[in-house]
Amino acid sequence: MSEKNLVICRGYVPNYIESKKLLFYHIPKSAGTSICNILSTLIDNSFRLLGPLTPNSGFKINRPQITSDERLMNEKNILQNKNFVYGHFSINLYNFFLQSLSFTLIRNPIDRSVSHYNFQIERKIINDKTNLDKCFEEGLIPDNIITRQFSGNLNKKLDINDYRLALKNLKEKINLIFNFDNSASLINYIISIYDLPNVIFQNQQITKKNYIDKNKENINLIKSFNKYDIELYKIIKEDNLFFNPPKNAINRKKNKTLFWPQNDPVYGSNKILLNKDFNEIINDLKKNYILEHN
Repeated sequence: MSEKNLVICRGYVPNYIESKKLLFYHIPKSAGTSICNILSTLIDNSFRLLGPLTPNSGFKINRPQITSDERLMNEKNILQNKNFVYGHFSINLYNFFLQSLSFTLIRNPIDRSVSHYNFQIERKIINDKTNLDKCFEEGLIPDNIITRQFSGNLNKKLDINDYRLALKNLKEKINLIFNFDNSASLINYIISIYDLPNVIFQNQQITKKNYIDKNKENINLIKSFNKYDIELYKIIKEDNLFFNPPKNAINRKKNKTLFWPQNDPVYGSNKILLNKDFNEIINDLKKNYILEHN
């Protein structure tokens, strides 16, 4: 997405208004940062459960770190009265969130690993001379991170039973599975069923540069460390488990819009809640941006 592109999420008239608390299992490097920032801005009493999914995969040099799972186990009372909880936690915490509407966003495992490698370079955890094989072996880039997150096996060697458990948990314990390739549909759906303001945004925390040669050798190496995730992703697509937006949905009329660009010449702010006719906002923006409607 270029700096000129804006994603438009107007919402639509839902079949019902949801009242459950909202829970986001954030898989690293899967467009979750934009989702977290937008929804936590719109939903009162939101809470980010800090920490990486696995001890060595965080974005700080002083590894290992306290994981999200460990943090919650040590501070069980922190979730009281929270309407939206999000973070890099695993399915091991499922029982804390039984009354919530849970969702996740899943990305092609090869693309996700490449993005994670690039991001670790930009955070200066590694450099562009760091061997890709070493990154996986030392956990700087977690292997099979989707399988780990949804099987609950965060540190030990994975086997076929972990894969089967991850698939079972995704099917039975996660209410909504969204495809990274259509992440705006997630925001559009959530703002609709929770009756939240419209959203116009640019994706955040995008890796600015690719540092990895996507040659056959590197791709095969990534595949070898992500065989369970690749199979999970394949089955999720084949079994049509990704959320499908409702067809022929009616656009709602809501004159409150969260506008969150990166550098804006129109309203002079990087984040602002506009109380203005939605069509007028679109007219204001289309002179300066390419608008992507959802």
